Amino acid sequence: MTRDRKLLGSLGERFAEAVLFSEGWHIRERNYSCVLGEIDLIIERGIELCFVEVKTRMNARMCRPAEAVDRRKQRRIRAAAQWYMTENRILDKRVRFMVFEVTGSETSASFS
Repeated sequence: MTRDRKLLGSLGERFAEAVLFSEGWHIRERNYSCVLGEIDLIIERGIELCFVEVKTRMNARMCRPAEAVDRRKQRRIRAAAQWYMTENRILDKRVRFMVFEVTGSETSASFS
């Protein structure tokens, strides 16, 4: 990954954090990594625990950023999320997954 792409991704993640924090989410983890994969943000609000993949692009001419989260990436995120929940003995949360898109001047978040 080039330095510019890494910087763009980092800026997108910081922007996502600020937006999610303003919506009442508490940031539990940033750039969580385990043997099964990596998760950009782990956030919680009340009984909800959300695993967030942040995708940042300068423009969406070719495709939306969320389209880069294919089935293989989704499986890795789910596996890492399960690992995190087991490692932290989390049993009482409602789990959600989100792709937070940052594209130029636009943002969006997809919840599931």
